Amino acid sequence: MAEEFEECSTALKRAANLFDKDDVRLRFCQSLMHEKKKDYPSAMDGYMSCLSECGVASEEAIVLEKALESRTITISPEELEARKKRFEFMKELSGEVMLRMAVLRKEMGALDQSMQMCNKIATDNYNDSIRANALCLKGLLHEMRAEFPSSEVVYRSALQIMGGHSTALERLGRVYLRYRETIPAAVQCFFKSVETNPSNHVAWYLLGRCYMATAQYSDACEAYNRAINLCPNDPQVWCSLGVLYYAFGQYREALGMLARALKLDPTMADAWYNVGALYDMCDQSEDAQQAYMKARENGLADRFARAGMGLNPLAMQSMQQYSAHQSQQHQQQQLHQQQLQQQQQQQSQQLQQQQSQVRQSNSSMISSQHGLSHSHQHHHDVDDHDHHDLGDIMMSQHVDEAVADYIAGAGEDDDVSHEYH
Repeated sequence: MAEEFEECSTALKRAANLFDKDDVRLRFCQSLMHEKKKDYPSAMDGYMSCLSECGVASEEAIVLEKALESRTITISPEELEARKKRFEFMKELSGEVMLRMAVLRKEMGALDQSMQMCNKIATDNYNDSIRANALCLKGLLHEMRAEFPSSEVVYRSALQIMGGHSTALERLGRVYLRYRETIPAAVQCFFKSVETNPSNHVAWYLLGRCYMATAQYSDACEAYNRAINLCPNDPQVWCSLGVLYYAFGQYREALGMLARALKLDPTMADAWYNVGALYDMCDQSEDAQQAYMKARENGLADRFARAGMGLNPLAMQSMQQYSAHQSQQHQQQQLHQQQLQQQQQQQSQQLQQQQSQVRQSNSSMISSQHGLSHSHQHHHDVDDHDHHDLGDIMMSQHVDEAVADYIAGAGEDDDVSHEYH
């Protein structure tokens, strides 16, 4: 990702030499770069500047139209055509800018403002693509608020504008799959989505999940392969491929897929849990426990609890042991902290006593000698105790070696197709 940003930055610098530095197209691209880097304030400033210029162009178009109607201006057909094209471009650019600003509002947590901007874009005189994209963003905002019936209605509205809108089909399929638990309808949406846009790797992946749920394993494998070939660095797809191979007893292949997922995202709780289940199946309970603990560290148990789901016995035992260990460690840290506070209080009291003795001694000297006294301050150093978080449980040597073997070869041939046996 860093290399891609560097390439984009280099390209923009070259573009700056070719275009006027105030060119709205250049500023729009620079704002996109700020957005990708999550520098949202800079991105918002850039988009606002672009939107302001688009507004000026819109006013110029109105003035020109009135002048032409009243015949107070004479302009050649070529220049008139050039101006119309520029006005049309600026109109569409304003829609794109407003859409990016709505996305930024969402990312910054201003959901109400983002929703208002989506409504404005969807009802304004923009092209169908921009309006449908705005409705997709609006549907996502409803999902974030757990307003799933509303999100379904909005996605359907987007499809009324553009019947083959890939993102609207994908999001609608998610609603069917996740909230309404209607797999056949979800399959239909995802299938239409990849028909419209075969490069939508997320829709391919979700289609594979649907096929897995309906035991269509060959179709699932094919869909996962399409997804991984389009996006080789998506850890979720590698994890699901691992589940597919694990389900059919191809444990070595499954471990390779899960290792690839963990290489891409070492904090992926699902992958750690599946590694634990794999070792559990192979009667390697110690390695399984270590993997389950890693899953616990990354929040899998909490997610299962919120979903009302249970863990397998070994995983539950491992995570209970981990919780007990964490609780014991927390108690030890609290006890250590209390001891430190007591030591500091004792040292403070000793310091106050010594200072009091010094003041009494100085006072006595002043009374007897009527002279100036020089008080000496005594400094007591308090040890700084470092607190180390011992909760990061490492993998056992067997787990580390086995996963490392697969990680070492996981970078070869990103564009691969995994045969299902």
